[in-house]
Amino acid sequence: MVANENYMATCPKGLEHVLALELTELKAEGVQESVAGCYFSADLATAYRICLWSRLANRVLLLLARTRVDSDESLYQTAFGLPWGDYFSPDKTLLIDFNGTSSFIRDSRFGALRIKDAINDHFVNAGHTRLTIDDEKPDVLVYARLFNGRFSIGLDLVGESLHKRGYRSSGGAAPLKENLAAAILNQSDWPAIASEGGSFVDPMCGSGTLLIEAALMAANIPPTFLRTRGLVGNGLWTLTQLMTFNHDLWQTALAQQEQAVSDSLDKRQCKIQGFDINPRNLALAQDNVAIAGLDEWIELKQCDIANLVLDESLPKGLLVVNPPYGERLGEVEALMPVYRQLGDMLKRSCMDWQATVFTGNLDLGWQTGLRSWRQNRLYNGSIECQVQRYRVNAASIVEDQSGRGKKVLTFESLNENAQMLANRLRKNQKRLRKWLKANEGICYRLYDADLPEYAVAIDCYTAVERVAGEGEDVSSFENDAFDTSSYDS
Repeated sequence: MVANENYMATCPKGLEHVLALELTELKAEGVQESVAGCYFSADLATAYRICLWSRLANRVLLLLARTRVDSDESLYQTAFGLPWGDYFSPDKTLLIDFNGTSSFIRDSRFGALRIKDAINDHFVNAGHTRLTIDDEKPDVLVYARLFNGRFSIGLDLVGESLHKRGYRSSGGAAPLKENLAAAILNQSDWPAIASEGGSFVDPMCGSGTLLIEAALMAANIPPTFLRTRGLVGNGLWTLTQLMTFNHDLWQTALAQQEQAVSDSLDKRQCKIQGFDINPRNLALAQDNVAIAGLDEWIELKQCDIANLVLDESLPKGLLVVNPPYGERLGEVEALMPVYRQLGDMLKRSCMDWQATVFTGNLDLGWQTGLRSWRQNRLYNGSIECQVQRYRVNAASIVEDQSGRGKKVLTFESLNENAQMLANRLRKNQKRLRKWLKANEGICYRLYDADLPEYAVAIDCYTAVERVAGEGEDVSSFENDAFDTSSYDS
């Protein structure tokens, strides 16, 4: 039996948990989540399968060391002591990808330099010449990471980042990375919905990334199929340059992938539709769909979301949208009508559907007039975003958006998480009852981030009516007393 090796898969921040679930499904063992990645163990055949089938990872690495370092010298010695000659010969070209900083490595370029020196010195001490650095197309890519004093170093197996599927001719104004789009679809339960024949709609599809990733998932097409066919990219899988490379296992993995593609393309089992008001976006999307070979799967139409009405014959399914969310106040205010139109469209055409809005502005997300039942945090680059999920039905509709924060809801109308918060508020109020009676009219804190799901503070205030003194101007008084109340955070 072939022994397992240790590996690491990197991913964008926020995708760690869904990546861990995916790795487990792909038969990885001992999966451990970390920041922007997961550690796991696997045999070589499983590692090759993960390289070909992971929709969420950026890179897959053969992990050589994972240890603590406290100086640039200890970092150098760790790298110097690794058996590099067991993995590649000194005639291979090399590139160091160093990530992270610390008190002793304040620039990632300095970290990369120390790793390069350590590897070169290792080979020179063994009687070989120094290695050649190739910034464009290296034979061997060494990945090093330093985070909170813990140092990980390994050999990259994939070459170009796995998020580069190869179907995107050019992006729209703000394209999603392909693995981020796949994560949004995973968190929206699209694989399960697709398996039951549900439809998929993106009403603001842009260059079509969500549509194409949805089709690849529904058809069970591996995300790297264009690359392994030699249609895109530089054609280099760095795993083939290592002494650990097993040609037979790799060819078996490629054959399994090709068979999956052949079996899936002719089995269209769900309808996938994309809409956009911008003809240039639709042209880009059409080009990308054609490159991916999914013309028979994806239907594109030009339509404004305000006028969009889905065909009644379309099977119920999932709508996912990544609307613009602006960065400046004026942009945010201008986008509010767009989100309201999105909500109107959902209520008009998508009753009893599931829907997901991916937004970097939570206030805009609330403008749909629908109550989200689940939220997940992801990052689009450096922007913290939220996956807001909806079950579009009568119970999810918020009747009066203008009264948000003032409207009184019954306990039964709240979702499970909100009921949990309401119970905690009742419990805290009961605990404070005697103290409040003895300190009538006081302002106090009812809730202070007691639950991790609601990390906010809720303070309660009571107005006390003032009595005007003789000759005092009462026009400055606020005479309307109000009851103890909490503010919606």
